[in-house]
Amino acid sequence: MANFEYEVSGPSLHQLEESLDELWASLGTDRDLMRRAEVARINLKRVPPGERARLIKLRRKGAGFEPGSTAVVVGIGLGAKILRDIWTHLLLPRLRKKYGADALKEKEAKKEKKEKKS
Repeated sequence: MANFEYEVSGPSLHQLEESLDELWASLGTDRDLMRRAEVARINLKRVPPGERARLIKLRRKGAGFEPGSTAVVVGIGLGAKILRDIWTHLLLPRLRKKYGADALKEKEAKKEKKEKKS
């Protein structure tokens, strides 16, 4: 399972889950999401069937770095490149638009690992 870790400040885990479920349900009908999918070369017809919570899972990891924030892990099934792309290019940007750019900050440790690999 691929994991992405974020520091969440603002929305609750429950609010994020609800928003993700709404976005997931609208993948094939929301014109903006469909346009963004096309730009990112994501074929929405190839999205695995099933509920979002089974394919893209959120779980609390503990307290965030800043007071009032929570650490959240987004888990995506192994081998599911399309799900990672949907998270990165469609769902995460839409959540940040709804809750604010700082509502979901990628944890620093992950950023540093990515930079070292480059």
